Amino acid sequence: MTANVPETDLPDLREYLFVDVPRVRMLVSQLRGGAPETTKSVTGRSGRLRASLKLLEGERTSQRSEEDTLALSDLYVSMLEEDADALGMLSDLSGRANKPKFWKRGGLRRSLEPGMLLRVTAATRLMDASGFVRIWRSFEAATGDDDDEFKEMMAMVEALYGENLAVTVMPCGPSEPSSAFLGVIGHGTDYAALDRASLLSRIGPDTPNLTTIMQLARVPTERENTRTTNTLVADIMRRLKAAGNSIDRNAFDEFLFEMMRMTEDHGLQSAPRWPAVAMTPLAIYRQMPAAPSLPDEGSEPEPV
Repeated sequence: MTANVPETDLPDLREYLFVDVPRVRMLVSQLRGGAPETTKSVTGRSGRLRASLKLLEGERTSQRSEEDTLALSDLYVSMLEEDADALGMLSDLSGRANKPKFWKRGGLRRSLEPGMLLRVTAATRLMDASGFVRIWRSFEAATGDDDDEFKEMMAMVEALYGENLAVTVMPCGPSEPSSAFLGVIGHGTDYAALDRASLLSRIGPDTPNLTTIMQLARVPTERENTRTTNTLVADIMRRLKAAGNSIDRNAFDEFLFEMMRMTEDHGLQSAPRWPAVAMTPLAIYRQMPAAPSLPDEGSEPEPV
């Protein structure tokens, strides 16, 4: 086990902000040859996992046999971390990716490949732009304000962010947002623990330290712009015209991809630009600390 998940008899209590249960369950199934559904399926696991199961199980009696089939979906993330960690398929970069030079000189990036599983505890920004738009439009309707400039700004926010929730994990801190892992939580899917209505009140507008289990999606490289986008598009359009009445599908594909690259380069879509790395978030959580030992009433010295 790593330092982030030590072997202990204390329960592993977490506040989950987001869990992509289908993806996590699929990975657990591959590691275990099937995803366990009951407490009996996880005998012999670590002390932290056993302790968590005890909290779910309670005092078992022979009259309550239905407790043998308790669903373990809430523990899939712990199972994934434990199994992938034991097999050397999960790397914790919390203390190794916190220097900007490692991002910009290529030292970190040379060791990253799409598909890798990573765990990173760092300053994390969860941007729910659609929630911001809804709040301000409700306020505008309530006050009767009809500001054209404000409407244009809201339309721009909707065009840039849509209904998705943007995730930015910044190991180097908020002062280095380009050296980060970028991901998107899609709209329209019922993710576990994700309550967008209360997200702002739970974590605030700042960038709290959160732990993200992620799968790398894309590791961009620093491209040399030897040809401008206009030159490339002009060349493709010339090939399309040369095809006459037929369609050059290869040229048309290149045209669409080049236009997509242009929207990415100009920040019109959520995509990583060097040195950032694209990832798919699997789970986002923070550890629940033990309750502090509060002093008894009257034990504190009176202020002078």
